[in-house]
Parts: sequence; C-alpha cells; structure tokens
Amino acid sequence: MKVCMNGKMVPVKDAKISVFDAAFTSGHGFYETLLAENGEVKDLDEHVERLFGSADLLDLKMPHTKDDIKKWVQKVAPQKGLFRIRITVSFGSDDPQVVIFAGPTKSFNKESFKVITYKIERILPEAKTTSLLPQYLARREMTRKKADEVLLVNHRGEITEGSVTNVFFVKNGELITPKKGILKGTMRQNVIDAAKNLGIKVHKKAVKKSEIKNLQECFVTNSLMFVVPVLNIDEKKISGKMGPLTKKLKDYVCKKS
Repeated sequence: MKVCMNGKMVPVKDAKISVFDAAFTSGHGFYETLLAENGEVKDLDEHVERLFGSADLLDLKMPHTKDDIKKWVQKVAPQKGLFRIRITVSFGSDDPQVVIFAGPTKSFNKESFKVITYKIERILPEAKTTSLLPQYLARREMTRKKADEVLLVNHRGEITEGSVTNVFFVKNGELITPKKGILKGTMRQNVIDAAKNLGIKVHKKAVKKSEIKNLQECFVTNSLMFVVPVLNIDEKKISGKMGPLTKKLKDYVCKKS
C-alpha cells in the first residue's frame, strides 16, 4: 500500500495523525474514493471537484489546490493492477491533513443485489463526510438480514440513496433518481449522461418506499462497482432478471469507462 500525506510519500508504519485530530475526535472531515486501473484514475477531475465541494459545504478552506490533489493521487496510483484510492481531508488538531492511499482491490463481478431499506437520514448528505454513523447503523442491519446493500429512507418515507451507492428506478420506460438529500455520485452523473445520449428520459424526483410495488427495474451505482441491478427490495420482487433499460445503461457506462 502507498500513502501520501500532505504531498509527501511516507511508509505505512509512519502514516499517523494526532489523537486530537478532528476527524478522529468528532468525524470532522471529508473524503473521496476512486478507482485506478493500470495507472489510470477513473473520473479524477470529477472526484476532486466534489472533494472541494464538500469543503465548501462544511465552510472549510482546502489547504492545497486541486492540481496538488490530482498530482498526489497520481503519485499513489500503481501502474499495474486494480486499486482503490481514498483521499481523506481532516482539519486536524493544529494543521489540516490530506491523506491519500491506494490499496489493491478486485473487479466487482456480482450480477445483482439483494437490497433492504432502513429509516435513517444523514446530516448534510450533499457532502461526503467522515461522519459515517448513519451508514454504519444501516449496514449493520443489512448484514443481519444478509443483504448486499441498504437504501436509506427519510422521515417523509422517501428513498434517498444507498449506504455506499446512488439508486435509480425504471417506470414505464423512463429513468427516475432521487434529487434531494443525496450525495451526487460521479457514476450517478455518468448514468444520467448516458441516458440522455441514449434518448432515455430522466426524472430527478422523490420516490416513496410505498411506490416500490409500481417499479419495473431498479439498480444502484458507485465508482467502484459501476451499475448493479437490484432484483428485490425488502423481499419484494422488482424483476426476475436484469431489466432491458438497466442492461442498456450498464453496457454503455462500462464501455465508456
């Protein structure tokens, strides 16, 4: 594993932050997760833009430039193999900390997901913060029910997003994805762009949990797994196999990536 701290490459054993660091004491930080394949970092510009967007939402000033972050990400990305890269920014105890590391990962090859729902909301969901307790609680229930992902449901009964994914639904040949109370994923945007290029109508609007029975297809997305079909939610069948619209979008996005 390679680790870069504030622009300097350090051995893993020396990659340490203070016990008084704000990310440790109060979850006051934010992060991005990226995929690198044979030295090519996927959607690097988009991830760095969102990283700085999280800083703006938290009213924090980034200690380094976007070009600095991109250069450091490239530093840790090995030239051979498939790697998961994480950028974490903490505003520390005295000085800000930017920690970037890369670790090997495997190709995601699960054909479909079993999904449950869980009633919980994140604070400031538009920012990718290190305050991950809501996701942890949701994923604990997901593990207990032997599911693959969990969709968060807000106080209005609306499905917002997955614990680590964005969610899309298909109804009457058109694509629906939640608009508010979500982290706007880079792969989510790739899918929206793909749908527009393929002439598929996209609606950004709320979907209530009670509407699940009226859906024809569902899939989730993120930067590491791309597009994964969801065949059932809370044991309610959505479709028996990957739907035609999901397949079209999955093929298009995978080919472009």
